[in-house]
Amino acid sequence: MRVVMAHLLAPFYVVLGHSSVAGRIGIAFVSLFVGYLVFELARHVADYRTSVLAASIVLFWPTIVYRSVVIQREIVLVVVMLTFLWAAVQWLDSVTLRTVTIALLATAATFALRKENLVLIVAMVGFVSLGKSRDKPYYLAGLTLFSVPFLAFFALNFETFTGHGSTLSPAALESFAYGRAHGDAVYLMGLHYDTWLDVILYAPMKVLYFLYTPFPWHIQSITELFVGMSALALLAATFFVRRGIAILHDKPYYLGLLLSYFLTGVVTYSIIEMNYGAAVRRRIQFIPILLLLAVVGLSNVEFDVRWPTQ
Repeated sequence: MRVVMAHLLAPFYVVLGHSSVAGRIGIAFVSLFVGYLVFELARHVADYRTSVLAASIVLFWPTIVYRSVVIQREIVLVVVMLTFLWAAVQWLDSVTLRTVTIALLATAATFALRKENLVLIVAMVGFVSLGKSRDKPYYLAGLTLFSVPFLAFFALNFETFTGHGSTLSPAALESFAYGRAHGDAVYLMGLHYDTWLDVILYAPMKVLYFLYTPFPWHIQSITELFVGMSALALLAATFFVRRGIAILHDKPYYLGLLLSYFLTGVVTYSIIEMNYGAAVRRRIQFIPILLLLAVVGLSNVEFDVRWPTQ
């Protein structure tokens, strides 16, 4: 991961000198691609104006802006994951050498930056394969050949991907979660995964914590107040997601692909997250999709404002 970040930011240090400002400018430059990719994703289902609005809201979302000037991998990882998602959207129409090459590069970058995110790539490839198998059954065979070995390898070598446990199990997930639970920003410390049923039953509550913390009773500083207000705004945006999903009902494959990435990512991260400081960083991988759906939901809302007449 450090090697990838070093090579990515090296040109900025060469041009601007050995200063932390150079690295921050480099990350800020990379963050511009987040807005561009959201615009490209939105253009498949929305007009130019709505697409620009979605890209602008994502690009200037408070927590994304903050992470855009911090020398960490999160923004780079967001760009990588959205790049793969963009390529997968193109596959819904046709699979080309260009999009496959881009997807392979994004996969390699994902492995270097955060290899557990390969599960999200498998989910996206799986959905595209299932969608295309309706017309071309051999895609289903390809899905099986691709996904089954990877998922089996992931389950049997969970420690290789996460550094916890040995094989995928409730105990390994708990170890992974508690290994990340440190500092003053921890939550749900009394929660334990004894069985797979526990994992399933706790998931909805953990999703709420992952997406919308810090809650008001967690806030103890100006920074946390800033982040908490952003979380409340995200909660407000969530209410329009259902409307966005309804509007996209005539684009089931596009919608399904977005949701395969969003839901797989949010649920899996929620299960192993117990620190809202880390949750704020990691959920920015999925905020662009939530906001995109919310903007689509708002795109045809009409406000009937009637001013009093004299």
